[in-house]
Amino acid sequence: MFFRLLSGILLSLLTFQGQAQAQTSACISRTQVQSVSEPFQFFPATLIPQADLCDPQTDSYKLVSILLALKNLRLDEAPLDNRYDQKILGSDFWGYLKERVQTISKSSPEASSCQNGAMAYVEGEANSTLFLCPLYFTDTYYSLYGKASILLHEARHTEGYPHTMCLAGNKVGSTGGCDETIEDRGSYAVSTEALAKILFRGKNVPPTERAKLKIHLLESLESFNEPVNGVGNTALYLQDVDGKGAYFFDGLKLYSAKKFDRAQIVSRYVNLQVVPKNGMKAFSWEVLQSQSTFAPAAGACAKAYNDVSAAKRSPLLEVIDDGIYFACVYENHLSARLGYEMTEDVIIKLPKKIKAVFTSDEVKDSERDSYYAISVDNEFYRMRFGENGKVTISKVADPTGGFKHLFFFNSDLTGLTNQGVLLKLDFESNQWVPFPALRDRYFKSSTRPFLWSSDFQGF
Repeated sequence: MFFRLLSGILLSLLTFQGQAQAQTSACISRTQVQSVSEPFQFFPATLIPQADLCDPQTDSYKLVSILLALKNLRLDEAPLDNRYDQKILGSDFWGYLKERVQTISKSSPEASSCQNGAMAYVEGEANSTLFLCPLYFTDTYYSLYGKASILLHEARHTEGYPHTMCLAGNKVGSTGGCDETIEDRGSYAVSTEALAKILFRGKNVPPTERAKLKIHLLESLESFNEPVNGVGNTALYLQDVDGKGAYFFDGLKLYSAKKFDRAQIVSRYVNLQVVPKNGMKAFSWEVLQSQSTFAPAAGACAKAYNDVSAAKRSPLLEVIDDGIYFACVYENHLSARLGYEMTEDVIIKLPKKIKAVFTSDEVKDSERDSYYAISVDNEFYRMRFGENGKVTISKVADPTGGFKHLFFFNSDLTGLTNQGVLLKLDFESNQWVPFPALRDRYFKSSTRPFLWSSDFQGF
């Protein structure tokens, strides 16, 4: 099953329908329809009518557009970095799909396999029928080629490659949303290879599609419990203790980054939210662009911050978005939820102003039912969620072990000490160890991880 990742938070991206209309403003001819429909059976049969298609809003038009994009894809034969290429697909993506899928069927909206953000599935291993969920047709986040890659992902399942539980990242705890390693050559290895080849080797891929493919590729790398070749697809934004330098850090190497004076930097998925200290509105720094651009703030936390008057704004400190935990952390309160069942945020106010917040997982609390906060005068509070989202607040001893920031980074529990040293927990020795690239380096602050890769610098 293919899980959609965090759809809809990047307001600056074009919608899929807009893309389809821009790329295919004319009718899809009967000849084109037949060219992609002949290899498959469709259920219902009317899903692909044997006639011209002229309405981009119909499911038929959308599916034929995706199949045509896959069939007409042309790739440069130059080798691709092994970080992405497990040599499963070759260069004939269309042939790969035809050999493994016989029937493409619309799934019922009530199907259990279409719940929790799933867009497509096959029922059981070695089943040559591919089911498309309603979300596959209505989702506005995935690009044309991104949706084509989902077909290839599902085709791999027909060869007997199941998923496993996610152990880290935004999907932690999901029972069937990850593969163990890319070397297992499962469905997410296919996703990664397809997206990378289209992005880096596609000859006839529109620039607007490439922009989305960068994000889709990084998302696919988050679906492995072991980092791909030891290289993370996430980064931290670090600032020197003297305030003179700022960096991206991917776990192995520091890269120079733009420095912002008198601003709080909040990580948010694939971009950074810049929150000026003078109370001006927050904005997004799109770090995946070849030349970083500043866009309207994306995401619920920054939007809520911007929607109130400057006089009433509580400073936005960070965004927590990690598995079962989601919270907008402001100086005066949290707007938070915990668990997959909660659908509304709870406003939590503490007796004192907040300096930092930690999750149960980050402080190794096995109950997994709380957030912990440190106040500006270094007092700690536990915010424990009970039934119906009811929260109880209690004062506790320091649960962090002397860290001013804790988070999971490339599957490792990572922390910034009060002295400004970035450390990670070695699970074999259970000891905190420095990152080799950061020896004798001290930092004033660190964001939580966001999706990023040095592969995209200058691309």
